[in-house]
Amino acid sequence: MNVRVPADLKARATDAARSRGVTLQALVAEALGAFIEQGR
Repeated sequence: MNVRVPADLKARATDAARSRGVTLQALVAEALGAFIEQGR
């Protein structure tokens, strides 16, 4: 899935996530971890 996201939109989404106390990286890491656990 290669979707191009405008920089300002990505920044806005990141700011929104950060304001909720959840960083985008934390969400990705969590999803990745769950995916790896399922693969075992």
